[in-house]
Amino acid sequence: MEETIGRAVQTAASRARQTGRPVLASVVLPLADRLPGGAWAAAACEALGSEPRVVMVAPDGGPALVGFGVAWQLTAEGPERFETVRRDFSRLAASAVRIAGDSAQDGEPGTGLVAAGAFRFDPERPVDPGWEGIPDAAFVVPRLLLTWVAPSGPVYLTVNVPVRPDTDVETAVARASTEARALVRAMQVAHPIEPTWEGEGPEGQAPAAAGRRWEADHVVPDGKDAEVRRWQARVGLAVQAIRQGSLDKVVLARSEEVRATGPFDLRQLVRALAGQCSSSARFLLSFGTARGQGWWVGASPEVLAACRAGTELRTVALAGSAPRGATPQEDAALGESLLANPKQQAEHRWVVEAVREALAPLAASLEVPQSPRLLKLPYVQHLCTPITSRLRPGRSLLDVVAALHPTPAVGGHPREAALRWLREHEDLDRGWYAAPVGWWDAAGNGEFWVAIRSARLWVDDGGGPIRATLFAGCGIVADSDPHDEWVESALKLRAMRQLLAQAGLLGKAEKEEVGARRAAI
Repeated sequence: MEETIGRAVQTAASRARQTGRPVLASVVLPLADRLPGGAWAAAACEALGSEPRVVMVAPDGGPALVGFGVAWQLTAEGPERFETVRRDFSRLAASAVRIAGDSAQDGEPGTGLVAAGAFRFDPERPVDPGWEGIPDAAFVVPRLLLTWVAPSGPVYLTVNVPVRPDTDVETAVARASTEARALVRAMQVAHPIEPTWEGEGPEGQAPAAAGRRWEADHVVPDGKDAEVRRWQARVGLAVQAIRQGSLDKVVLARSEEVRATGPFDLRQLVRALAGQCSSSARFLLSFGTARGQGWWVGASPEVLAACRAGTELRTVALAGSAPRGATPQEDAALGESLLANPKQQAEHRWVVEAVREALAPLAASLEVPQSPRLLKLPYVQHLCTPITSRLRPGRSLLDVVAALHPTPAVGGHPREAALRWLREHEDLDRGWYAAPVGWWDAAGNGEFWVAIRSARLWVDDGGGPIRATLFAGCGIVADSDPHDEWVESALKLRAMRQLLAQAGLLGKAEKEEVGARRAAI
């Protein structure tokens, strides 16, 4: 290990002295044929004295990535944020020294030079205090990156070392080797007891609380809560604009702030994240804000774009929702009703057509099924259409992300009219909510998801309890009912509440509050 790292750092140092600019040395090492991929990160945190900066797990057995430390940062501002980070990453990759050592397979998805992070939903909207200090695009190349290419496949360790013209090679190599060995030892200790990334099954019987109709933790009687009244008023404004012909659909988001009653343990949060539904993409990003230390966490069912070898592209059109049933028979009936619902079908077709239109100039081929299928999650089921294509030469994953965002599923239709309406009427700064979150590597592989079913956690610089802001949204069309949309959004918020509860962040007081609100229905 140390010899391979030393060779890469020495070469990078020579290049840095020649160019007068920093150079990244990136080494990929194989670790084992199979290791568990869940909350062993707890032991890794203790061994390294730091927390993961990045946790990203693709749905349905795709790559899982866990990154520690920061070797390089990529940031951008404004509407050109996608192009800026694409250009800067390309320049970084062109100058980097990359070595695949000890029989590692060069170009395995998610190994080597990998940038992971998130984009802001709308850079033209004023920034709320909760997102202050966070760029419109924020990506990191971790110092240490563990990659599970597949649940039953090999595990790789990538060591990234930034090298400046004046870097002491011996010191840099010793530090990187020490950190890498500590991480490997932590994994070996955790190996016998830690879970995998496989999560729970995507289908099966839904939680009994899902019920026949939309139910949720924070539904309250109509007219009795100021937040409900404000939501209903905004939904009414959206319906009015749609009926007047200003737009066809707008996706209205809301947030809910929770003060955690349990102690914060990042290791327990990672364990809870690992156990989420395997058909969802799970992510965690650590970042600093003007308010203190923060974490962005979620389990999204919506793939925005996934690419292999720089050409094979996969995306998903996701729109149209229904609750899960309390019994298999009821669940099946609710699913069939969703498939037959004209309103939900129309909403879904807008997303499919928007994806088709956005990909047309980028893709050499495009395969779109004629009708959607059901995607079943623990508390909700969606209409889902998987779409595959092959990119044209010279096009990249970031080009696709820029073209697709925001889809009608999270913004509205037509896109620009919906965004203008949201800037005027939506009463929150979404920040990273409903925006692209994911990773891509120097070999042209990558995955981006739409950051729904997500929450922002933070702790003030002065200490105190962890607080969380949970986000959810609903697609509003001409016949939307304000009460039903509130209940649907509350049901979507339940996914993040459940995650926080599993992480030990919601204690007795919070559960009593939830119970009181449900009893008020």
